[in-house]
Amino acid sequence: MLRLIITVSLLAIVGAILGQWIIKDPGYILISFRDTSIETTLWVGIFVLLCLFVIFRLIYLIVRTGVLLPKQMKLGLSKRKSRISQNQIRSSLLQLVSGNYASISEKTTSIFSDNTSIDMMIINAEAFLKDGRYDKLIDICQKIKDSVTPIAGVSSGQINKATDILMARAYKEQGKYSRALKLLQPFTNDAKNESFIFTMLKDIYIQDKRWQNLSELLIKCNAHHKNNLPALVDCFANLSEIDRISKLWRSLDKNIKKDSKIVTTYALALGRNNNENLAVDFLQQEMKSSYNELLMDSYKTIISSTPLQQLKFLEDFIKNHKMDKSLLSALAKLSEHNKLQTKARSYYEQLLANYPQASIEDKVSYAKLLEESNNSNDKDKAYAILRAAYPQGQ
Repeated sequence: MLRLIITVSLLAIVGAILGQWIIKDPGYILISFRDTSIETTLWVGIFVLLCLFVIFRLIYLIVRTGVLLPKQMKLGLSKRKSRISQNQIRSSLLQLVSGNYASISEKTTSIFSDNTSIDMMIINAEAFLKDGRYDKLIDICQKIKDSVTPIAGVSSGQINKATDILMARAYKEQGKYSRALKLLQPFTNDAKNESFIFTMLKDIYIQDKRWQNLSELLIKCNAHHKNNLPALVDCFANLSEIDRISKLWRSLDKNIKKDSKIVTTYALALGRNNNENLAVDFLQQEMKSSYNELLMDSYKTIISSTPLQQLKFLEDFIKNHKMDKSLLSALAKLSEHNKLQTKARSYYEQLLANYPQASIEDKVSYAKLLEESNNSNDKDKAYAILRAAYPQGQ
């Protein structure tokens, strides 16, 4: 600051001295070129120089404006389009959040223009998906993939992945599972860590009944087992190869193996694939450690090659366990299978006496036993049981 004050002061002093000197002795200006010469006073020369400076300055500004104006106009138009685009994106986002998908997806003409930003196209793609307009969604995803306009902070690989997944979702909703799986194929290894890819693959495999593919996915992505117990149940219920059934069971966490629905479905899968003895042994071990009615319901439907021993296990089991509906039903069913009619009838009578709301299947089985009797009272009783099991009109 001090330096500036000193500089200004010195310039003012020098200017004052020169001014006084010029006033006293203004002098003149002589310009000579070959045979031509121009002579004038200092003040006129200064005035002429100022006029020339102003003229050249104006010429420079006119030329400069003529060169830069198109660029400035283009920049102004670009900024205007950007503001319009941002307002459109903001408006569409609000409509997307509020669930007004149809309002967004109706603007199909402007969506496919060359000036539409990828951000806006992505918003419209989501709107098409929510609104069920899958053909339009596929078209706009393809346009996003073909676009050369980058998105800040997003690579072309990420854009392609996002659009492929969106297109796969559209094909899945249309029931075109093969096309959806073809698009998802490059990302199957990501299913282990990315739950949305896992979920899409799982849903497609279940809907298209690709149980072998589902088992491979579940085995590879065991971290997702906890939140996908119904998928595990469906897989066990439909797999036909014992090796895959056993491999899937081994991949389960010990806490999931305690789930009664998983346990019973696995046991039924073993029994369904000619491994009845293995299934019965498995269920017996499970019943010893943690009994529940689902286990017993499965136990009575699987008949091993030694049904008498299977019945004996239950008769020993009830000595240390409270009798319930499932146990009585299993005892009656196994006794009947072993042609122990008297014992089966006794268990059915206990079942219906203690549990009037027993299953229709048990009531019908008991009625059939009574019908086989030569006693007319038993036949009347069987008719009464069947009439109660199937009320008129059913």
